[in-house]
Amino acid sequence: MTRITTGRVRKCVTLGMTFVLITSLIAWFLQRETFSRLIRIVTGTRQGLQMKAW
Repeated sequence: MTRITTGRVRKCVTLGMTFVLITSLIAWFLQRETFSRLIRIVTGTRQGLQMKAW
């Protein structure tokens, strides 16, 4: 029977946390929403509501 040492526990926890970090990054990268390449800037008319508010 092998002894459970502090070093072994520390190694298992480190490997487990690394695995969770890597799988989380992969899941985020695959499921993220990207912005479209087309950006529209829409403005109001010259005498529209924005002009009257000032």
